[in-house]
Amino acid sequence: MCKYYISFDRFDKQYYISGMNDKDIHNFEAYWDLLSEDEKAGFIRTAGDLGPDSAIQAALKGIDSYHSLVRTQARESLKQIQAGLLARLETPADHDRQCTAMKESAQVCSRIFSRIRPGLSFEDQDLLLKTLVGFKGKGPYFAFKALCMKRIPLASVEKIIPGLPDPQRLALIREYLKTTPELRLKFGAVFRQTARSIQDKEAAVHFYAGLFDAKEDMDPFLYNLAPDLRDPDRISSGFVRSGSPETRARGLKALAMTMTKISPGLLKGMLETETDPMVRQTLYQIIENSALGTYPELFHPILSLLEKTAPKKPFTPSKP
Repeated sequence: MCKYYISFDRFDKQYYISGMNDKDIHNFEAYWDLLSEDEKAGFIRTAGDLGPDSAIQAALKGIDSYHSLVRTQARESLKQIQAGLLARLETPADHDRQCTAMKESAQVCSRIFSRIRPGLSFEDQDLLLKTLVGFKGKGPYFAFKALCMKRIPLASVEKIIPGLPDPQRLALIREYLKTTPELRLKFGAVFRQTARSIQDKEAAVHFYAGLFDAKEDMDPFLYNLAPDLRDPDRISSGFVRSGSPETRARGLKALAMTMTKISPGLLKGMLETETDPMVRQTLYQIIENSALGTYPELFHPILSLLEKTAPKKPFTPSKP
């Protein structure tokens, strides 16, 4: 049975495409060519009601248009699709909604990646790469993959990266660290320059904390980041001593990644005074993940704390 999604009338009140069913809604090439430029812009504008996958197909189709109205609407639609998915991803209380958003975000990123190909204008390369990197999760992966597969020239990436905010540049650096030695050598100059340009301390601490959570090693390449971004005193004063438990935990993780050994006095003091479960769990993880013999000073304090917090069994006199 056909469903009518978008209808074009002369009064610009309602949009649908007659005869589009559930199967061919995902392949509207034939319908698209029959529309006027104004109708195409209207279709893109209302395609968000069909869900992210259909919306991104309409938006990417509009990017190809030579009509400024259609291209402008396509760019605006890209922003709306991204903003909607990111908002859903940042709602941790709704786990199911978050999982669905993650799948849809990956699908949208895959669509954008498929649209990147050799011969695109620099304007489109800039738009699509920045849009990809702006997505959390798979976005930076697909952006870096486009570079590795030569869908976008290294020279273009070199021009685009400086226009990205530090968190997104760090996301690309993380993808760079995962690649093969051959590709690291090939792209090394660009990414060394990118690392040296990072200035956002909060973004750097968040980046280091992400490495800790992923149980990744401190790659020697990361010493290209400015020394003040991994300065223990700055991380301690700006993050570890924060009033926010989440910020304290993140700061501790950053210290664990950037130092061979955190001050045992700092860890001991926090173990004795910290009440937030998340921060305490981070403290235990740091000690547990460290090399054997790194924190011998903490053995007895931790044992003492465990004895104090362990539930006491009621005394039951034995029967004769």
